Amino acid sequence: MKNQERIDKYIQLIVHRGVQITVGDKLIIFSMVENPEITRAVVAEAYKAGAREVVVQYKDEQISRLTGLYAADEVFDVYPKWQAELYTMICEENVKLLHLASEDPEALNGVEPSRLMRLQKAAQEPLKTYRSQLMGDYLTWSIAGVPNIAWAKKVYPELDEAAAVEKLWDSILYSVHIDDQDDPLAGWDAHTARLQHALEQMNDYNFKSLHYTNSLGTDLFIGLPEGHAWEGGKSTNKTTNTKFNANMPTEEVFSLADCNNVEGVVYSSKPLSYSGVLMENFGFRFEAGRVVEVFAENGKDMLEEMIASDDGAGRIGEVALVPYHSPISLMDTIFYNTLYDENASCHLALGAAYPTTLPASDGKTPEELKAMGFNESLIHVDFMIGTADLKIIGTTQDGQEIPVFIDGDFAF
Repeated sequence: MKNQERIDKYIQLIVHRGVQITVGDKLIIFSMVENPEITRAVVAEAYKAGAREVVVQYKDEQISRLTGLYAADEVFDVYPKWQAELYTMICEENVKLLHLASEDPEALNGVEPSRLMRLQKAAQEPLKTYRSQLMGDYLTWSIAGVPNIAWAKKVYPELDEAAAVEKLWDSILYSVHIDDQDDPLAGWDAHTARLQHALEQMNDYNFKSLHYTNSLGTDLFIGLPEGHAWEGGKSTNKTTNTKFNANMPTEEVFSLADCNNVEGVVYSSKPLSYSGVLMENFGFRFEAGRVVEVFAENGKDMLEEMIASDDGAGRIGEVALVPYHSPISLMDTIFYNTLYDENASCHLALGAAYPTTLPASDGKTPEELKAMGFNESLIHVDFMIGTADLKIIGTTQDGQEIPVFIDGDFAF
């Protein structure tokens, strides 16, 4: 089957399973200026599915770079009012959101990291309600990848531009199980159903803590809050009671760490591209839940700026389990894009936890949340730690030690 036929199926998958468009829905698509054709095709499919209105917001990373390099310094301490009003409207009208991810991993290299983090801080209060609704599943949202030349050449530098883009398309389509069945929706549904087994096992064990070790030097103890829940696959919009798939692809089951109870050292197993800056061969040492030391071959300044952005930025919000022998991992490719690399590897996230992973967190004050082990932050940054020899031992509430991962894969 030619890639164009598979891309057409992918568009159906994004619209009918990602954001799951139904009659009367409003949709905003965030896309890159390099990708007008695929964006238009998604718009057309959304209207065919019954969308009332589809609006596209394009981003140009080169303009973002120029702004980062040359804009007046005070620009980075003020979040634009018109953008804040857009996100207020999204919440008020329960607009569905689709991000067509296509970032250049090195677009903002050379831009002062403090400028990028100051802009994120400036957005904290204006976007507080939006972020709360997004992470709490009160909005429908999805992220799906689309190649561009800069990203494709970073992933496949040995190929010419056209071949690299074609190869990246092939990898993206494979990652969402587009060829599992003739009907891409049925293939996706079968895949997400398979995630339920691991999710149910983790919830049944109700572990008190997890202990990670591997040959990179990771030796990390992570406490899990009382009442935590593991999730994966489909999500449910709590406002409309409709289903959606936030990440396409997805291979993970995830929960949250007790942000006050993390000890030891963890090393990254893949590079991290964050705000257009590439960080490689890095790691963290934790004491009493907080990062107390950062080490990195590249990008240390950005990592330090990131974890200093607020009180919760240097603590773990998410714990995610992904088998080493999963489809994306078996491609043996570094994508320099968190959406793909996180679904090829067990990972952790610094910053905010998802409220849905601690049901008792609803309605609690910040002080109560902190005491429960629930982390709040303006950031949520995933970094990959999975390896072929990763071992994870879970300790149950009554002290039993149960293997969760052996040699990089689930032990059950």
